[in-house]
Amino acid sequence: MSTVDDGSPKAISQLASLRSEITECEDFIALCDQIKRLEQLDERNLLPLKKQKLLGQRDESLIQLGLVANELHRYEQNLNVTDRPMGACEIDELHVCIRLAKTRLRSLQLFVDDAATQMKKIDEETAHNAELLQRLYVQLEQIMASGALHPNTVRARLEDLKQQRDLISAAKKANIVTRTNSRNYRPTARDTNEQPADGAPLEEEKFFQCLIDDLKIANKSVVIVSSDLSSQRAGEIMPILASLVAAGKNVIVYTQPPNDLPESAKQESQSIISVAHRMRVTVMQQSGLHMGAAVIDGYICWEGGINILGTNQPGQTMRRIVGGIKARELRQFLFENKGPASGSSRDI
Repeated sequence: MSTVDDGSPKAISQLASLRSEITECEDFIALCDQIKRLEQLDERNLLPLKKQKLLGQRDESLIQLGLVANELHRYEQNLNVTDRPMGACEIDELHVCIRLAKTRLRSLQLFVDDAATQMKKIDEETAHNAELLQRLYVQLEQIMASGALHPNTVRARLEDLKQQRDLISAAKKANIVTRTNSRNYRPTARDTNEQPADGAPLEEEKFFQCLIDDLKIANKSVVIVSSDLSSQRAGEIMPILASLVAAGKNVIVYTQPPNDLPESAKQESQSIISVAHRMRVTVMQQSGLHMGAAVIDGYICWEGGINILGTNQPGQTMRRIVGGIKARELRQFLFENKGPASGSSRDI
């Protein structure tokens, strides 16, 4: 086990639980798919139709079998006629006809036997499918009776579980790396020089690079304001926030309630909020947020038009301002006139 106190035992437990639930969902989906295939097979009468076709071919072959048998009998009778002499050519011709008739008889008999075998297998498969379908129905009813899974919602639940698994797994890895490389880390003159000039606007790609650098040196708290949430950005930033929480930092995310968002974004936002709660990241839902912001240790401030945990916004920028007074001013602008939970100014 790692000697770094990174909370990995809890992460491992969470991942094990999620993987178990994912397996249950995948097994349930496989069960539903198997039932659906058997029902479709039954509804379309594929096996009975196949049997009916074989039955028709067998009956036709039996008729042909009778006709060829009669021909063979006539050829053999003609060969054994004693009341008239036959030439050598006629005898040879009869022998050829007899050989051909016998070959045809064997071929027809083989087909008839094979058709009978296939029809028997179809009957066995039909009976087996009916019995299997009844057993699967019982399994389905038992699982649905427990209230854990339902065919109409299981696929969405599976996607949610996989998203949680991926985020927690990424958070665990990020936590190990961050806390190993950044234990007792403090910003140096070099770090300060690498950050943008105070108030300089940064486009999306450069902003996220600088923000991540700031998050890595967070000492006490991080507050992020993002009017919407998307799995793309949350997948990049949420693991870092989770690693900060695991290291004892206070992390709060402000975002709009999912019901305030367009229909297409509601489910994704709710899923990310659920994952954040499981990572012990505090999420405060507040209507009317229309800008992006981040405050780190009540001193480093980012504000602008980019939703840090939301959808990509080409053309938008963020600016970085350093200072406790700026942090308080930013908080007043964002919250005090909009009324979040009172007394929460200490979080910044």
